[in-house]
Amino acid sequence: MKNLPFLFLLGILFTLSSCSKNNDQENMPELNQIFQLKILETANFTDLNLAIRADSVVEDNRCPANVDCIIAGWVTVLFNVEIEGTSLPVQVTLDPDKPQDAEAEVGAYTIRLVTVNPYPQNSDVIAQEDYRFSLVIE
Repeated sequence: MKNLPFLFLLGILFTLSSCSKNNDQENMPELNQIFQLKILETANFTDLNLAIRADSVVEDNRCPANVDCIIAGWVTVLFNVEIEGTSLPVQVTLDPDKPQDAEAEVGAYTIRLVTVNPYPQNSDVIAQEDYRFSLVIE
């Protein structure tokens, strides 16, 4: 009976350490694989001494899904890329009319913005913390 509180505490610590390990693994994607980021979340490529953080959506001019527009529009995202200890701001624009703008060269790597969600449904402004980004580092 005296060991019961100790075993309970040990179980809680084991559970918490398991959760933190899973979160770390989620933020360690591989090259050439699509991964997800949200605002102020960082993905670490530790073997490459490379990290990327989504800082903000600079502008979101995409045509809402329930509106007829002349152009599809675009969304521009600001990332902070740290490569070999140097931090660089990088803007990438996802525009169906200019697919080349969805990529940025940083050192020997190419950052490609694949999707930005949620997609606007009406004229309501999307909160920064609601954005999710799909990226590939090549």
